[in-house]
Amino acid sequence: MELLEEEEERRISGSSIFRPKLNRLSEISMLPAIYYCVQPSAMTVEVLEYFDHTPSAPGILICKNRHMLGMITRRAFFEHISTGYGRAIFLSRSIIMLLDAISEKEDCCQPVYDSTTTIIEAAHRALSRAAKNTFEPIVACNEDGSHGIIDINVLLKAQGEILKSVNSEVDKMLGDACDYVTSRLPFPISEGPVEIDWAYIPHGSLGGDCFDYRWIDEDNFAFFVIDVSGHGIKPALLAVTVLNMLSLQKIEELDLLSPATVLIALNKKFRMKDHGKLFFTMWYGVWNKKTRNLTYSTAGHPPGILYNYSAAFSDHLETGGVVIGTGMDNLTYNEKTIEINHRADLYIFSDGIFEYTNKSRRKAEFEDWDKLLRESRLIGIKDSYNLVEQVKTVSADHELDDDCSLLHLTFH
Repeated sequence: MELLEEEEERRISGSSIFRPKLNRLSEISMLPAIYYCVQPSAMTVEVLEYFDHTPSAPGILICKNRHMLGMITRRAFFEHISTGYGRAIFLSRSIIMLLDAISEKEDCCQPVYDSTTTIIEAAHRALSRAAKNTFEPIVACNEDGSHGIIDINVLLKAQGEILKSVNSEVDKMLGDACDYVTSRLPFPISEGPVEIDWAYIPHGSLGGDCFDYRWIDEDNFAFFVIDVSGHGIKPALLAVTVLNMLSLQKIEELDLLSPATVLIALNKKFRMKDHGKLFFTMWYGVWNKKTRNLTYSTAGHPPGILYNYSAAFSDHLETGGVVIGTGMDNLTYNEKTIEINHRADLYIFSDGIFEYTNKSRRKAEFEDWDKLLRESRLIGIKDSYNLVEQVKTVSADHELDDDCSLLHLTFH
């Protein structure tokens, strides 16, 4: 068989690792290719012998004066000579006749990829071909004008290595981001006028819940929970941004002592159209230790549950405001004030605490959580993480379906 060019085939075994290490920008020029070109005058029977002796060859190139006329893949070749008619017609003739016959059926019309095409892009394009050609080899054109055949298995193995590496990087970044979000959450408080324990359970590596609390001055203690729509990185970034801006008081018209004013300022600052169509709910309150009055305001958030007088009866604290993100300049939020008794317990939470499917395959609602909380308190379960575990016991799959944040405040 008359060869224009021959280069020893380089193979990738199942345990091989590409060198240098591949990344998402790696090009197909880095992959092993097969450089077998035959003249159009070469006999088809000689190509048959080549395929028989080289079972790993995915195809062969037909070239004239180093100009590629086309590629015949192993599948297309044997498909056309597998019948008695095909063997009689083609084996005694030049390979160009078989190439023309295959071209009429568009079996060999494989696109030529520039060698600078990334492996990820090449794999995507290859897998987007017609079903019959999806797992055919591809042709790469090098800077010097030469062409090489890349086996689809080589290409997909390289893509798999890259995706594995990218996933590892993403996992690390998600882990770092999760660590950062968690580091921004306040420490529990075990002594003083207000004791707080909390549970924070994102749905996945990152969630859109966030909360904070601190003394604004020697008499006033502020605390809040926010719940950004969606899951993952974007909601988590927005949640931490809101937390940081409140902490640094970097918002105009912000009065941390006035819950309604805080919600109004946030609604103006964090418009959905400017933040990826994300919105968030919020429960914000300020407790004055001298007057023992708690002033609070809510924006589309579940009511806080206050056990002010006994373990059996509770008040639901909400003001009925809409979610934050509408950006309406004239939007207002209401405030309410309630006096807090000594040893009162207040629970503030995101809706993830009651977003689960119970064992009757029914979606739980706020009332289910309210009842479970009351029953749990009667048997002495008050702290946040144990309450979350109680919720999981009544869930069909023992898991929650959303991000979950739960603050438990005890006022002395």
